[in-house]
Amino acid sequence: MEETEKLTLWLEVDLNAVAKNLSRIKAEMPGQKIMAVVKANGYGLGMVELARFLEHQVFYLGVSSMEEGIMLRKEGIRAPILILSPYFDPFSVIQYNLTPTVDKKEDLLSLHGTAVLLGRGISYHLKINTGMNRFGIRLQEIPSWIPLIREKRELTLEGVYSHFAVTLAQNASFAAHQLKIFQESLSTFKKEGLEIPLVHMANSEMAIDYPEARFNMVRIGNALYGPVATKKRIGLARVYQLKGRVLEIIQVPKGEYVGYGASFRANQRMRLAVLPYGTKDGYGWIRSRVEGNWREKVKGFLRLFYHAFFPPPTFFYQGRPLKVVGKPFMNFVLVDVTREEEVKRGSILLIKPSSILTVSEQVERYYIGKRKEEENELYRERGKVQV
Repeated sequence: MEETEKLTLWLEVDLNAVAKNLSRIKAEMPGQKIMAVVKANGYGLGMVELARFLEHQVFYLGVSSMEEGIMLRKEGIRAPILILSPYFDPFSVIQYNLTPTVDKKEDLLSLHGTAVLLGRGISYHLKINTGMNRFGIRLQEIPSWIPLIREKRELTLEGVYSHFAVTLAQNASFAAHQLKIFQESLSTFKKEGLEIPLVHMANSEMAIDYPEARFNMVRIGNALYGPVATKKRIGLARVYQLKGRVLEIIQVPKGEYVGYGASFRANQRMRLAVLPYGTKDGYGWIRSRVEGNWREKVKGFLRLFYHAFFPPPTFFYQGRPLKVVGKPFMNFVLVDVTREEEVKRGSILLIKPSSILTVSEQVERYYIGKRKEEENELYRERGKVQV
């Protein structure tokens, strides 16, 4: 019996499709070192499973926090892991062999002091602020960092990186401005005689569209898991599908009301499918905040207005969209299957969430295409990382 036959709601993740996306990315940039970004619980797909699948196929893994890195280490992941935010506890990153991002001198000094105390060296990456204005040091600050970098022998400056604030489609001139600042930063290190093993700036979209920004490592997140908003198409495919099993078929006579607030009245005799997918699972969550300049705000408000009156279909049976009836419940939703006579109790409907990140972590993740070594005794005996 298929394992999914026991499930009523699950997110199906095709690891074979992840591998195909990775191969297409590698074909686009042969010989490029790749960091697979698995932050935010693997963009909602399951950080641990993705890391297990990818760790031997990429050069580095990227997470957003120290806590995520520690979780991967405790699950036996041994690949290099970069914490992409400059917030960390020195003792913990050394203990779990994580690579921290540094952008404050006091943090560098604290990391050094802990390394000396423990008698262990550690590598770190220095973040350069080229225009995002979130993390990082500025170009003009670099000279004051050089003595510290040279003096702290227990610490190794393994990487220097930055982050684009825009894509080429959004603002090509600003992207070029950021790249220029980063290149000047690298020149400063080179003039001081410092060799930087890893240099990276491009995320998925920029790695594909902007070869000049690849340097010797790229950070790939979204592109591993599905199509991204790039000018160049390289054949990326979505790797997940949310599925729900019909729990019951409800017969509703013409003229009766359905759901909370009696907001819907049947204008004919209807067949409604009960699905175990509600607001607690992420249904109905849309981006309601509108940020940016006045143009972005206008576009955002128009998008919200359009989706309020013309919501995109969420539920499908054999590719055909199904209409939601009444307001969604916390745990359930009612879907009109009056014209879909084949739909019965136990039928599987496909669900298209507004964003994979809105799907609750409580929803079961089911993986297709696990590597063989993940299922045998040898893999299970890997155990925890020695710290």
